[in-house]
Amino acid sequence: MCSRPDPRAARGRAGFTVAEVMVALVISGILVLVVFELIRGQGSYVSLQSARQEVQQNARGALDVISGELRSIPPAGLISADSNAISFALPRAWGVVCDGTSSTEMVALFPDLPDDMFPYGTGTGLMADVSADATRSWDPAPALVGGAEVDKWDEVGDLAGSKCAALDYAGDAVRGLTLVGSGFPDPVPAGNLVFLHQLTSYDVGKSDGLWWVRRSNGLSGDDFSQQPLAGPIPDDGSLRFTYYDDTGKKIAPPGTDAALLATVGRIGIRLTTRSRSQFGGSPQFQQDSTTVHLRNR
Repeated sequence: MCSRPDPRAARGRAGFTVAEVMVALVISGILVLVVFELIRGQGSYVSLQSARQEVQQNARGALDVISGELRSIPPAGLISADSNAISFALPRAWGVVCDGTSSTEMVALFPDLPDDMFPYGTGTGLMADVSADATRSWDPAPALVGGAEVDKWDEVGDLAGSKCAALDYAGDAVRGLTLVGSGFPDPVPAGNLVFLHQLTSYDVGKSDGLWWVRRSNGLSGDDFSQQPLAGPIPDDGSLRFTYYDDTGKKIAPPGTDAALLATVGRIGIRLTTRSRSQFGGSPQFQQDSTTVHLRNR
């Protein structure tokens, strides 16, 4: 005769007790919290690194561009130099003067240039070595707005008989140009150097309520254009220029004083940038600096 199982024993073996369920819930909650904190911490780290990388790239990239252009300017190429703005003649093409010149026309030989290299007008000019010996003497000096404006150029089809004919004019490597404009230095001895430049400036300005470092091509007239170079930056004092003479002595910002501009041998640049992305509700900041030795002094 079979005995029937005790139903109370079966109930005791089925499922979990309330205490066991509570312990399991607590452990699960702790694990979820730990995983959440790990994910949140990783996200915060990524956000912080992203903000830091943004400001570092902003500062270093802008300094590389500004310092690279300043190193290329010739003597008398500085136009104005202030605490948080600088303007200069940026060489775009170097050539050799061929024959007789006038205040409105010059024939010169250049490396092959694209016709649309830069627009004509108040932002485009030239400087030439007017010395009759090995001593360089650049004119106009400084290359002020309106000093020597290039309005257009025409290609010279035949340089036979000119003083540039002795140079290798075969193929497309070089190009003879007749430059037309106003305020050209005159006379310029044949064989002397000449270069085309574009007036360029760096300063700070606001856009959409934020401060930015700006680069401008041309300083007046229809050719004036601005483009943000780096930013945002904290305020209008975030871009600073410091000036030194050839001995390394600090001097006051020369402004537009031609005599003082001629004494500048080094330029210190300091830039502070801020990130657009934020960490902990606040942007990241980065300050970087460099010193430029003007090579052509």
